[in-house]
Order: sequence, then C-alpha cells, then structure tokens
Amino acid sequence: MEPIVAYVLVERPGGFSIGYTIRADNLPEPIEKQLNVVLETEQ
Repeated sequence: MEPIVAYVLVERPGGFSIGYTIRADNLPEPIEKQLNVVLETEQ
C-alpha cells in the first residue's frame, strides 16, 4: 500500500483529533482508532 499524505487546516487552537478505520481481509472486524494531535507554539 502506498503512503497517504493529508494536509489538515487547523481551526482550533491547541489541537485536534483524526479518526481512522483499518479494514483488512484477515481482520474479523474493522479497527477504529483516534489520533489526537496537540499543537505547541514555539516561545
């Protein structure tokens, strides 16, 4: 599988979450997870 690149425009200060689902023939059911991204400002 080729890598996937996504550009996300952030409209919330502090961070955001990305939900994703993994489906495969050898999995009994899809795996649903969430990636939490925390933004930090440089000082």
